[in-house]
Amino acid sequence: MFITTRADFENNSYESQLLQIDLATKQTKLLSTRKAIRQPSWSPDGRRLAFLAPGEEGTQIHILPIRGGEAVPINTAPAGIRLFAWSLDGETLAYVTDEETPEDEDQDPHNRSFAVGNSSYLTTGLPANRAVWIIDRSGQAAQQLTAPGVTVGTDLALSGLDWSADGESLAVTVYPTPFSGDSDLGRSALIDVETGDLKWLTEDQTGESSPSFDPTSKRVAYVYPRDGVPANVREVYVRDLQTGANESWTRGLDRHIWGARWLGDGSLVVFASDELRDGCWRVTGAGSWEPVPLGEVHSVGGYDLSQDGALLFVGSGIHRPGELYYKPSLAAVPIELTSFNEF
Repeated sequence: MFITTRADFENNSYESQLLQIDLATKQTKLLSTRKAIRQPSWSPDGRRLAFLAPGEEGTQIHILPIRGGEAVPINTAPAGIRLFAWSLDGETLAYVTDEETPEDEDQDPHNRSFAVGNSSYLTTGLPANRAVWIIDRSGQAAQQLTAPGVTVGTDLALSGLDWSADGESLAVTVYPTPFSGDSDLGRSALIDVETGDLKWLTEDQTGESSPSFDPTSKRVAYVYPRDGVPANVREVYVRDLQTGANESWTRGLDRHIWGARWLGDGSLVVFASDELRDGCWRVTGAGSWEPVPLGEVHSVGGYDLSQDGALLFVGSGIHRPGELYYKPSLAAVPIELTSFNEF
């Protein structure tokens, strides 16, 4: 399932389509034409499809029964929703929304001054903290997990949300403030879903991002610049939650990592810049990796990966605009599924 967007020059807007594709026949099926639809995500059992789309009260989570029916919003976050993630049992969704700022009754309505922080010179107001909430799939029992004042995003960066296998924890990136200038000061943390308690993944180390649990939830991978220097290449580190061991799995690969995902066997698939093109590797431990062939694709956009190694991604070539590609296994040759940009 994927989204296409086309320019509507007559109405000076864009038209989006949410499509489902059959990997065997390459036939597509239209699922939705809602405007500004984004982040489609299957429920773990494959019976429902969730996505973000504008509603009467901002961008909300909508759930579409895949066997028929209309997509309905399951919540009404006043500030709208920035991203979400299914729990592995499909019963709960975590999401990020802007924290509401209480109104100051003593504030002069004609005085819009504010304390300037580490942000852009074009900033016209205080940025809001990004809070983590959970809600069940029926839209009930919405609950804020992060404490007031804790932010998992800035004006430039936004944490992902990764569930542990047992649904008891969420891996996130926490920032000191929501100001854009603090976007390189993130720290990986684990949130207890039951209590909301926050536990740092490492000791007093800033510059981390993209924490994710391995399939057993005994290890967490995260991205961190080499030697902690922001200007250096980004590496993937793996922290063992039982022993405390913490090591870079990609130091010897010597590439700037921009994407990493766990496989069911406990190895990682990583994407990185590789000279004049994007490259992909399967990493099985510190200093152990093997290349994943991408064929004629030179640049990789969005991607998704199954636990057994099937890979779906948007790729483009030297003389070929972006299309959707599929690899049944990491060793397979990429199969081009779409031809939207034929000319």
